[in-house]
Amino acid sequence: MLQRPDAFFLPPDLPGRVYKRVGTSLELFQAARVSAPFLEDASGPGIAGLHSWVSISTQQTNSVSNRRPDQDRDIDVLVQKIKEAGKFHQRRSIWSPPLPARLTMSRALPDGLQVLPSKIVSNLQQLLRGDKVEPSVDSDQVFSAIPVGLVDVPQESRQEILRLDLQSGHLLVFGAPGSGKTLLLQTILSSIGAMVSPSRVWCYTIGTSGRDFAAFEGIPHAGSFVSVRDLEKVRRLLLMIKQKLTERESYQEDYTYLSDNRRWPDIVLIIDKFALFQTEYKETELVEDLIDIATRGRSYGIHVIVTADRPLDVPYRLQGLFEHRWCLRLIDESDSVSIMGRKDAARVPNEIPGRGYVLHPEHGWLEFQIALPYVQEDTVEVENILNAEIYTRIRDFVRAIRQYWQVQGERFLEPPGIEPLPEKILFDDFWPKVKAPETVNFPSSKYSIEVFFGLDAQSLEPVSFTLSAASPAIFVGGGPGSGKTVALRTIIRAIAQRYAQTDLDIILIDPRRTSFRDLEIPKPYRYATTLDQVAAVAQYIDKYIDDSKSKPLILCIDDYDVAQEQMSDQFKKPYSASSIILYTAIEKALNLGREKGFFIIVAAKGFSYPTGVLGQISDLRQGLILQPHNFPAASELLGVRLPIPLVGRREIAGRGLKVFNNSRLEVQVAYFDLTTKNERTYVR
Repeated sequence: MLQRPDAFFLPPDLPGRVYKRVGTSLELFQAARVSAPFLEDASGPGIAGLHSWVSISTQQTNSVSNRRPDQDRDIDVLVQKIKEAGKFHQRRSIWSPPLPARLTMSRALPDGLQVLPSKIVSNLQQLLRGDKVEPSVDSDQVFSAIPVGLVDVPQESRQEILRLDLQSGHLLVFGAPGSGKTLLLQTILSSIGAMVSPSRVWCYTIGTSGRDFAAFEGIPHAGSFVSVRDLEKVRRLLLMIKQKLTERESYQEDYTYLSDNRRWPDIVLIIDKFALFQTEYKETELVEDLIDIATRGRSYGIHVIVTADRPLDVPYRLQGLFEHRWCLRLIDESDSVSIMGRKDAARVPNEIPGRGYVLHPEHGWLEFQIALPYVQEDTVEVENILNAEIYTRIRDFVRAIRQYWQVQGERFLEPPGIEPLPEKILFDDFWPKVKAPETVNFPSSKYSIEVFFGLDAQSLEPVSFTLSAASPAIFVGGGPGSGKTVALRTIIRAIAQRYAQTDLDIILIDPRRTSFRDLEIPKPYRYATTLDQVAAVAQYIDKYIDDSKSKPLILCIDDYDVAQEQMSDQFKKPYSASSIILYTAIEKALNLGREKGFFIIVAAKGFSYPTGVLGQISDLRQGLILQPHNFPAASELLGVRLPIPLVGRREIAGRGLKVFNNSRLEVQVAYFDLTTKNERTYVR
C-alpha cells in the first residue's frame, strides 16, 4: 500500500500510530484516543475538555485505569453533544411506523395526517357535544376522491390518506368473511355523508340484511337499504337507476346540468356480498341489468361498488368493468395470486379487519387500513372501544351528519326511497293520482282514449294504455286467479270516470254473467250475457261501421275462451258469410272502424298461440300479461315469449306486464270492489 516498508517498523507499544500516504508523500501521525476519562477544560476550543494523547506520558496520565467509575469518557461526551446538535437537523426515518390496527376518521396520525379534513372534524365534534356550528363556505363540495383510511408507501418512506375516486371508475372489493368488506362500505357512506352535500350524491345499498347498515338509517344521502332477498325492491331499484341512466343519455346537453342549472346528483349503487345476489337472481334479467348499468353508467354519474368473498363469485363480464380493485384478507392463497400476483392478501392477520391492499399506479400493491366509520369526540383510546359500542357511535355520528347539512341553510334534495309495488291498490286511492281532468271532450277529427288502470313498478305512478286508430285494442291475458276480470272492471270504470257517457258507447259481453253484473258505472251501456243479446250486439256493430255520425264505441269481452265454447255460433269463424255474427263484425270493425273510433278490450286465458280474432288483437301488441310465469311452455302473447320466470315471486292477483310494441313494464292493477261479497270476482 505504501510502497515502502516503514509501517513494518512501527512500535507495537504505541497503538494508534499511523502512516498516511497522499500521492507520493508519506506522513506519520498519531490517532486520538476517545476512551480516556473526560477532563473539562473551559479554555479549550471546540468541545471543552476533550484531550487527545500523542505521547507515552499523556497516555500514562489519562489511562483508562485512572478513570473513576462515575466519570464520563471522551466518547460519551462526544455522542451526547452530537445527539443535541442532531435535534435541530432531524432526518426522516427510512421506515414509517406500522399501520394502526384501528383508527377513526378523526384520529391524529403521524406527519399531521387525518382521514377527514380537520375543519369538518371540528364541526362534527361540536355537534356531537351538542354545541352549535356556523355554516361552512365549502360545505357543498363536488363529489370527487373521498378519504376512507390510511395507506403505507414504503418506497417514499411515508404514509398518506387512502382515497376512493369513483369518478375514475367503479370499485370491486375482494375479501373473506370477517375481513372488513362491510366495514369498508360503512366508511364510504360516512365519508360521503361528511364530505358532500346530499343534493350531490345519492347512495343505494343492496345487502344481506338490514342489520349491517341499520346505524345509517337517517343519513340524508341514502335512498334505501335493500335486502338482497327482497326481489320487489331490488328489481325496482335497478329499474329506477336504469331509468335515470336513460334520461341522462337522452339529455342533449351536459348531463351534469338540469334545466334550472342544478347538477344531476351522482348515484352510488352498493352491492355487498355479490355471491348472494348472483344466487338469488341468476335466472332473471337483473344480473344483465347490473352489467348494463356498470357499462354505461360511469359517464353519466352512476357508480357501482361491489364486494365479494373471492374472484369466482363475480362473472368475468362484470369484473372487467371495474377500474379499481381492492383486496382485503383472503383465505385461499390462489385467490390472492389471481388478484395481486402474490400471496400477501392470504397472510393478513385475522384479528385486523379492514387491512388490505390497493394497486398504486407507480408503486404497485400498497398496504392500507380502513378507518372506523365515525368521528370521535372524546379521548377514549380507540383500541379500548368495544365492538358493541361502535354501533352507538356510528348512529350518533349519522345524526350529527344530518344536523351538519341542515345547518348549512340549504333544502337539500334527498334521494327518493325504494318502496315496493303494492300488492293491492284500491281504485279510490289510485284515481286521485291520475293527473287528468275528470271528463274529457273528444276532438272532432281524431279519437284517442287514455285508459288508466294501475301503478307501474318503476315510479309507482299511474300507468295507462291509449286506444287510438293505431292501437285500437287491449288484450288482457292470464291464467285462473290472475286478475283478468278485475283488470277489465278497472279499465271500464276508469273510462267511465274520465269520459262522459254521452260522448261514447260501451258494450259489455259477459258469458259468465257475473263479471260486470254489479259494475258501478253510469248508464246507458249495453250488457250482453245470452246468445240472443250477443247476436244483437253483432248487428249493432255492423251498422255502426256504416254510420258516418257515430261516436266512439268500446266493446269489452270477458272470458273470450269461455264465450267461444258457450256461444260458438257467434264467436267462431263461419264457413260462409251468409249472416252477420259477432266474429265477422269484430273483424270488419278492426279493419274499417279504427278511424271511426271502434275499440275492443278482450280478456282470455293464456293460449300457446292465439288465432283468429284473438290472434289479430294480439298482433297489435298492446295489453296486459298477468302472472307471466304461469303460462304454458313455449307460449307467445302480444309478441312476448312465455313463460317468463319470476324467481321468488308470490302469486299476486293483478300483477303482470304492460306490453306496448316492444316495451314491457311491470305493473299492478287497481281494484275497486274487493269486499267480502265480491272477493271471488277480484281473483278470477
